[in-house]
Amino acid sequence: MEMSTTSARDDLLGSIEAAKTRQLGAAYTAAFVAGLALLCWLSQRPALWLWKRRPKLPPGPPAWPLIGHLHLMGKLPHQSLHQLANKYGPIMYLRLGLVPVVVVSNAQMARACLQTHDEIFASRPRMKAADVLAYGHSSISFSPYNHYLQQMKKILKVHLLSVKRLEEGKYVRSEELSLLLQSILADHLHNRVINILDRVCTMSNNIISRLLIDRRIFNDDDEEKSESFKNMAERMSAYLGAVNIGDYLPFLEFLDLQGYDAKMRNLHKEMDAFLQKVIAIYGEERGENHGPRTTDVLEVLLSLADERSQNNQQLLNETSIKALILNIFIAGTRTTINTVHWAMSEILRHQDILDKARQELNDVIGTKRKVEESDIAKLTYLQAIVKETFRLHPPTPLLLPHESLQDCKIAGYDIPKRTRLLVNTWAVGRDPSVWERPLEFDPERFIRSSHIDVRGQHFELLPFGSGRRSCPGISMGLTVVHSTLASLIHSFDWYLPAGQRAEEMDMKESPGMGLIRASPLLAIATPRLNSQLYAD
Repeated sequence: MEMSTTSARDDLLGSIEAAKTRQLGAAYTAAFVAGLALLCWLSQRPALWLWKRRPKLPPGPPAWPLIGHLHLMGKLPHQSLHQLANKYGPIMYLRLGLVPVVVVSNAQMARACLQTHDEIFASRPRMKAADVLAYGHSSISFSPYNHYLQQMKKILKVHLLSVKRLEEGKYVRSEELSLLLQSILADHLHNRVINILDRVCTMSNNIISRLLIDRRIFNDDDEEKSESFKNMAERMSAYLGAVNIGDYLPFLEFLDLQGYDAKMRNLHKEMDAFLQKVIAIYGEERGENHGPRTTDVLEVLLSLADERSQNNQQLLNETSIKALILNIFIAGTRTTINTVHWAMSEILRHQDILDKARQELNDVIGTKRKVEESDIAKLTYLQAIVKETFRLHPPTPLLLPHESLQDCKIAGYDIPKRTRLLVNTWAVGRDPSVWERPLEFDPERFIRSSHIDVRGQHFELLPFGSGRRSCPGISMGLTVVHSTLASLIHSFDWYLPAGQRAEEMDMKESPGMGLIRASPLLAIATPRLNSQLYAD
């Protein structure tokens, strides 16, 4: 009888516990559903809690609950946003998940944001890719607008990108350009089709490595290393330009729905190991060299770090130095590589443009010597080709995102604090109200409008951005792009491989932060100059 009573009591207690568990589960479920419903309701009313009145936001498409407009961002966001801007206008409001975003797509709106309200939009939003790949936003490109950024930019401009430093690096650029021409000549002599992307990539990376540590890292006889670094740079561009769901729906970040997190961390380990090796090799050589010190970039950074460490200023440390080197490598090479790649693609599609460029080079330089940097100022048509390439194929189709530091008004619309700003330079370059026949590659437009510059003062052409967050390496980038393209056209006749027609060339774009051709340009080159000029 006692056992039966005990069993009954246990069954009763079990039933009570089960009931409690069900009630608790129901309560959790109800709380989750209620929280989700509240989140959806708030997400449909962005920034209401920041404003005493309902803000007058720019126009935009209807938003879905919770995800907002994330479903409208395709594999090539700059193209998706361009299509939306054609319907909703040059300033457009989107909500990507829980993040308010303003997209501007013409010169007038770009000027309002990057010049009139430059200080307000001077910061960067936090992004998972920049946090993982750019050493916790220590990179100049992705750092918020703060004292650290201002000091690092000062170091960069004074010690690394001054007119004096640009002049000191002239012999490096000249030597690496000569080696590029020699490698293309060797391809010709061995009847090889030339991968222009690979050749220009090796040259550009070696220019940066020699300026950084006074030695070539990428050699023609070690293509595996060059290919490995190119692959890392392309993957980094892809992740930095991707629409990461975790950035816009933070409560889902831990799920890593797209599988980016693990891949980015692996990539960071690869890139960090590369940078660590560069610094280690340099440190060994620095310790062994008892003669006069060189004035390459890493020497300057290490010296500044030593000096500031003695003064208890921790601005420069191993992490910030690696972040700065990575910034120089990626930003300092990708503009040159991609711009020359696109420019060569366009002129091989348009034989008349190639003929005009070659004729100008013959008139200004002749065939008795090679192109020199001092010649560029006289090559008006070549400069027009570069500008037209920037217009149709901007190095960064969506400028790196800005973030508003306070509330402001743009074109009569309310822009709340902490709104993300995207400037669609790809769309700005295709604005039919500014550009006649905007989809055609026509350098002549910049002969007729030669006053339009690319340094951030003419907002219809913004390859390097404008204002406080514009690219600090504009002068060096333009120098290398112009001299490389001029030398390729002047030194060789160029043809497409047999069976490939110009009008059938694949000009598709690849996803990423930078504008990359989906397939590399393959071409055939024959020398135009005396063989001694290539050996010089």
